[in-house]
Amino acid sequence: MNRPLFARSMMVLSGLWGIIFALLVGLTYILTDAFQGDVAIAGLIMSPLLFAIIGALLILFLQFLISPWLMDFQLRWIYDMSWVQPDQLPKEMFEALMASMQKHNFSIKRIGIIHDGMPTAFTYGHFRKNARIVFSEGLFKLLTPEEQVAVMEHEVGHIVHLDFVFMTVAQAVPLILYLVYITSKEFGRAIARSSSASSSKSGSASGGVAVGFYAVAIISYIFYIISGYMVLFLSRIREYYADKFSAEETNNPGALASALVKISYGMVVADAETQAQLADKDLARKDRSRMTRQTGFTTGIRAMGIADIKSAKGLVMQAYAGSAEAEVSPDAVAMAASWDLVSPWAKYLELNSTHPLTGKRLKNLDNLAMEMGLTPKYPNLGEYKPPESLWDEFFMDFSLMNFLPPLVLIMPVVGYLLGLLFAAEIGGGIGAGAGLVLVGLMWLYRVKIKYPQIDEYDNIDRDQNSVIEALTSLEKDGYYEASPFRGKPIIIDGVVLGRASPGYYLSDDFVVQDRGGLIRVMYSSVVPFANWWFALRTLPKMMGQTVRVVGWYHRSMAPFMQLYKVYRKDGKTHKNHWRGANRVFALLLMVLGVYLAVAGTGIIGL
Repeated sequence: MNRPLFARSMMVLSGLWGIIFALLVGLTYILTDAFQGDVAIAGLIMSPLLFAIIGALLILFLQFLISPWLMDFQLRWIYDMSWVQPDQLPKEMFEALMASMQKHNFSIKRIGIIHDGMPTAFTYGHFRKNARIVFSEGLFKLLTPEEQVAVMEHEVGHIVHLDFVFMTVAQAVPLILYLVYITSKEFGRAIARSSSASSSKSGSASGGVAVGFYAVAIISYIFYIISGYMVLFLSRIREYYADKFSAEETNNPGALASALVKISYGMVVADAETQAQLADKDLARKDRSRMTRQTGFTTGIRAMGIADIKSAKGLVMQAYAGSAEAEVSPDAVAMAASWDLVSPWAKYLELNSTHPLTGKRLKNLDNLAMEMGLTPKYPNLGEYKPPESLWDEFFMDFSLMNFLPPLVLIMPVVGYLLGLLFAAEIGGGIGAGAGLVLVGLMWLYRVKIKYPQIDEYDNIDRDQNSVIEALTSLEKDGYYEASPFRGKPIIIDGVVLGRASPGYYLSDDFVVQDRGGLIRVMYSSVVPFANWWFALRTLPKMMGQTVRVVGWYHRSMAPFMQLYKVYRKDGKTHKNHWRGANRVFALLLMVLGVYLAVAGTGIIGL
């Protein structure tokens, strides 16, 4: 194991388990002091908590033991996936995997292949001898052989570094801390009740114990939150070192860097087949669609240059990788990565993520390349800056996303109390009504920021944007301001490659490839269970079809698009009604507010 990796990981793990130790010691001290040094009574009170912690650890250990088989079961029944032998991988990947297994003493008995065009890869298991690696078909379609090997070696790095074990041990700490919080709170409540019915002397001692338990509950909950972020930090460390492992094993950090650009940013130049489909100028015209409705396009997830494993498991898989000459320019990548390196949203998102920001991973891989005496893949990362600070948009977006929804309940109450305070002769109705009207107006503004005007984009003859244009935008008031909350109107012509969660049958979100990139399109219906219907019945019919997608572009750990409308080649249209539903909700709040205010004046009765 890499020594810096081991040292940094052990520091984080020591800090996590040190929190547990400090809490238990502190609780023991509180109880011993409360019972005047009687360790036996203190131990008797603490024993249920200790048994609960031991039980939680046993459950976590059992979960660790059975989790690979549970994952096998999940992939088998709710994912479109097949298992193959390692020798059915493309030649370069198979040879690299065999060399790594011999060098690092681990074994891979089978490989999972998800039948989906979205590129992805992951690994899971117990230890080095029973790990599984899963790839999607999109990985073979869109990545070059060098990139495929680099991604595989990243997953091998997780196996060699025993990340399964390290992360399981780390994740036990938040679980235990939450258990301590719940148990301490309940103990404190029970002792407080009993102390009120006891004699003054014993009641005083019990009251002190109750206060001690409440203090432990508060402290444990605070450290529960902190430990959660420490676990995420540890996970990000492991990702960096898996990147380093891949770079060193392949002696080609640039291959993993370009693979990350394709997988995370979706910066993939369309192949000849996709370009031919997109060249159709009547892409989404309904009259053209009527002519092709009966025939449509071939659904091509299994025809992506890889043998249909479901019907020919004995065949060797052939990779149909993207051309290295079709890569986007380093300048375009640097402009796309600038959001990761500068935006306040990026810092916030990484803090809550298991993976580092892609822009930071690219910089790290370029630094590794220079240490290895190689040419950096993207040497101009960090050179592109936004035209202005994005902190004002961040505070606005964050407030509207997180603080406004609770105000729907808080503002009427505050208005009611203020109405009673300053207009007691009228009552609180006017205040409550004013609070609802105010929050309704704020909600309309929220809709304006999240779902800006898009009617002019909802034009079937309008020229489309592209994923690359949105990713590389550095213009004021342009796509660069997009965030997980703030949307920017966009229209994309592309081919549906697969599901956003590759192979997952219930994934209603899908991936579209246009002439210069991939983007995840988030479908969401206001009708209960309609998402499942779309995922199971509608989306499979769209696979391989050319579509026109109108919606709102967002930036997060990876770019995505929130659907407004999608025009299919067969003439059918699907629409997202969330903008309209949010407007109706805001208007209902204001109508109810006006009614309460008028009723408060006595003009009408409640």
